[in-house]
Amino acid sequence: MSFNFDTKQFVTGSELTELLFCGGPNDYAALIRAPRRPRKPEFLKIAEDMYFKTRKRRQEELRVPTVQDLAFASQEIVRTILANLDDIMDIGHFSLVNTFICNCGLNHINDIQETINAPWLGGRLVCLGNVGLLDCDFPPSLGPRIEELKDEIRRELSAGDPPSQDPEQNVACERDDPVDDATLLDELRYDINYAWEHIQYPTCPDLDRLKRTWIDRRACRHDPHRKQLCDLTSISFQDPKYRRILCNLSKREYVRESALLELSANWDSLSFITLGEVLICRVSWSSSDVTHLPDGAEELKLHRGVWAGDRFKIIAEDELKSKDMKEWKDVTDDVVQEVDKIWSYEFGPNWRVGSHES
Repeated sequence: MSFNFDTKQFVTGSELTELLFCGGPNDYAALIRAPRRPRKPEFLKIAEDMYFKTRKRRQEELRVPTVQDLAFASQEIVRTILANLDDIMDIGHFSLVNTFICNCGLNHINDIQETINAPWLGGRLVCLGNVGLLDCDFPPSLGPRIEELKDEIRRELSAGDPPSQDPEQNVACERDDPVDDATLLDELRYDINYAWEHIQYPTCPDLDRLKRTWIDRRACRHDPHRKQLCDLTSISFQDPKYRRILCNLSKREYVRESALLELSANWDSLSFITLGEVLICRVSWSSSDVTHLPDGAEELKLHRGVWAGDRFKIIAEDELKSKDMKEWKDVTDDVVQEVDKIWSYEFGPNWRVGSHES
């Protein structure tokens, strides 16, 4: 099974070989596939351009913030207000106060959409084998998070049971001795198995339908900003389709999907190798080296994924041009070699040209 140790959630899965070669990883990758952020609405561009021009403004145009507006509406204050608004129409109405707040509101809507479409984006992920889970054998990178979870359990156990409603049976439950590590591990194993939330793979909401509902129910027909409100609350979020990259946010490394598609271009299969397969291979973790691959595959050490417990995000490849990714390392060649070895063990050395010799 695959676990998110930040949100304490999991998705069910099967053994490694079935998961890798049966199309499941692509669904798993959808949990961290960030939608492409839309372009800024046209009305906001026009309003910002008006800042440098002098002409009489129409009533329906969005005004540029004054010095007084900016003095009382710092970015932190606006973000705090937006964080407490969970209704998309409330966010829209508040955002249309001026262009400064509208830009903050647009970013907030983008964040909301990322949460809907990619609920595990940026979370610490690991695929735990049954043996690893039973032994509580966790990746070293999860060490700090495991200690946080143990502290939560320690506080719960130290608090004892709640008082009984019957005064005669109301006996305080206190622990004289500190909770030992073995008890914490048992409780943590129980939580992971039974108390963590089981989630389904995300689905994209019907934004056009939501748009009509929001506008019909909440937007006044005489509101001069009705069109801007419509544009802001129904902007289109597109899934980054071609030339995606898998980013390891913890190690600042990335893999280009285009190289994987090229690797499997002639493979005699109904699907290509995607970033999902790479993710599964690199976050799998177990105390047993049994992977159900043919003999000799133990050398690959798939049960000790080098990225297990790290944070991830899948974005469009053209976003690599952003300033904050210039120092990232491209590990695509190494990953392609690893994938080639795995598929060679399963399908034979000629798998790339469509001849399966398992």
